[in-house]
Amino acid sequence: MSTTIGRNEKCPCGSGKKYKKCCYKGAVVQLEQLLDMELKELQADIIRYTWSHYENEIEDYLQEHDDNFPVPDEAKSVFEFCALTWFATSLAKNGKTVMDEYLDSHSKTISRPKVKEMAAAWRNSYPSVFKVKKLDNGKFLTIEDIFTKETIQVKLLEQNYLPEQGDLIIATVLLSEPAVFFGTFFNIPANLGNEVEKEILALYEETGNRNPKTFMKDSFLITLDRFMFPEPVTLMDGWEWPTEKHREVADAYQEYINGIDSSKTLANLGLTLWIQYTQKANPAIRNPQIYTAALIYLALSNSPMSAAVSQKQLAEAFGISAGSISSKYRDMKKTLHAELQEIEGTITLA
Repeated sequence: MSTTIGRNEKCPCGSGKKYKKCCYKGAVVQLEQLLDMELKELQADIIRYTWSHYENEIEDYLQEHDDNFPVPDEAKSVFEFCALTWFATSLAKNGKTVMDEYLDSHSKTISRPKVKEMAAAWRNSYPSVFKVKKLDNGKFLTIEDIFTKETIQVKLLEQNYLPEQGDLIIATVLLSEPAVFFGTFFNIPANLGNEVEKEILALYEETGNRNPKTFMKDSFLITLDRFMFPEPVTLMDGWEWPTEKHREVADAYQEYINGIDSSKTLANLGLTLWIQYTQKANPAIRNPQIYTAALIYLALSNSPMSAAVSQKQLAEAFGISAGSISSKYRDMKKTLHAELQEIEGTITLA
């Protein structure tokens, strides 16, 4: 006897409604949940297969990268997982990726036709960097590839964590219908994403590569590194200074500091102190050189990572007296007493 229920038949639950208007919806939801679960299990098996068969090769890639760009211990697990999805989908041996190899040998074990159909479409997938354009019903993300500007809708197999519009994502999107992420994604918020996007696109241009897929295949680990650990940007880029002389001090400070420190950490420290000082003291600046030299001395005095520079050396560099630097330095130090104590406490705790 057939147990199939027609959509227009009465629902067997006894409600008197048509099946399509009653329990059919719940059955569809249950089937969707079952499908998502099987897709997640299949992905997990592909990941296990990749690691068990290619652990040494993956670790060689990771070690080579870590030798040049050390990954913090607290970020290693995320970094290694993203690297594993890249390895499975992008690196080929004898013309086959690990994804191809797995599907060739395991596709017969996939019983559900929809899962088999989707898995077959996962070949030729590769990682990229995307910007979130829209989130639909907490289940689908519309994302835009930053290299090609093409958009794609991705179904979220997990809705525990949802990115927001404008966020930047690095992930492998498996190109099935619907498309899904391979495992998971790593995202950063929109307010940081713009600078990271510029940095990654600059790296893309530097390589001279005009094929995003080839670029991500060859440069994925360094791209992932730039994504997760971007170079700090200058905090006061685009800041509206009260007067042109205030801006002149900031620009001269950056120019001097960039000559002795390339990390921008010290630049950010001094510029933060400068904006705090201008907001508190609202100085009427006659000679910007004095303020610049005093700011340099103040920042260097509160940064244990930097080399010491004397007030005499700064006076010679800026063509002013050491006494004028000393006077303005004392004024800045007094005005920013609370801020400097906070910096000192942070350094001590570190």
